[in-house]
Amino acid sequence: MNPTINNALLIEINKNFTRIVDMDVKSTFKSFQSIYKTQNNEIDFVNLYKYIDFYSELYFSVKKDYEDTKKFKYDKLVEYGFEVLELYNKKADMIDSYKDEFPTIYLHKPWVEKVNKSINDYYKYIADCERTKQQNNFDYISENIFKTFIESALALRANIGYQGHNEKEILRMTSTLRKKLFYIKSRIYNNAETLENIRNTYIDGDSEHLKKFRELIQNIEKSSNDYNVI
Repeated sequence: MNPTINNALLIEINKNFTRIVDMDVKSTFKSFQSIYKTQNNEIDFVNLYKYIDFYSELYFSVKKDYEDTKKFKYDKLVEYGFEVLELYNKKADMIDSYKDEFPTIYLHKPWVEKVNKSINDYYKYIADCERTKQQNNFDYISENIFKTFIESALALRANIGYQGHNEKEILRMTSTLRKKLFYIKSRIYNNAETLENIRNTYIDGDSEHLKKFRELIQNIEKSSNDYNVI
């Protein structure tokens, strides 16, 4: 889920309208009155400032939230990638430990068979990603490699138990990585949902707030054009 926010209107407001807020209010209102001659010009003037303030703040808030989430995602997934590599180093160490104790039959040991399969599945997937020039998908790794290993490891634990070659730690690390990925995804999804709600409520073309703001701007522009003609 990679939600996008349409910032076109917000950027336009930020560049073209927020400078009004920095001007002297009385002078601005006098100019506004001379151009915008309607019965409700005072109310519309107040509403104009309210809309400008609101959408300017919304723009900076959404932009900061988006940038913070993007940085969070990047930092956490880089960290996650190193932890995955550490897991597979542990798996290789476990196989070496079995090899030292059972040099001729270690490959046939149940725990080694399961770990070897997990290693082969992982590096086959990485090779496929490199071949097709696709980014590694941690979701795929978690659901199709980690989960498969955990299920087979739990079955082994129930049948023969741990054998003193760090099997327990490897199972714990794999399970922790799945939980950590769930946390990272939840944080990103929650923020994406918040941004999507903001977009639908305030930025989307069907937004009642935006419709009223646009209507006010259009009325002001019409009055300004009529004033210039006169």
